[in-house]
Amino acid sequence: MFTKEQLEGALIAISSPQVVIEKDEKQDVGYRVRLRIHLRATNSKFLLILQETLEYHGIDCNFKDYESDGRPYPMLRISKTDNLINFMNLMPDLPTSNNKFDSFVKILTIVSNKHHLLQKGIDEILAIKGVWV
Repeated sequence: MFTKEQLEGALIAISSPQVVIEKDEKQDVGYRVRLRIHLRATNSKFLLILQETLEYHGIDCNFKDYESDGRPYPMLRISKTDNLINFMNLMPDLPTSNNKFDSFVKILTIVSNKHHLLQKGIDEILAIKGVWV
């Protein structure tokens, strides 16, 4: 298990937030919003220790030995809203080099408040991502 400082360093270094907006006719607004965080490394043992540490902090994550043909390395994926909120609470308040979590946090707030189920929320998410329909 990692110490708090080691965990924060790993989260800043290897976590990658992802927001996917896809057409879905089953949804009232016609779109589905999927949020997830990927943690990638070439060392499976490192990721398994990281998974254990995250689970200690109440964050469920899925471990995959092999992500895809294009990325044949192991990966952890965090995807449920509650887990993403808990993950963001673990992140230190230090600025990252590319501010990769700024828009993700805004969209996570919209999704956690269920505003993404309304057209206004989808429009706001698209504006944050810089996509116009």
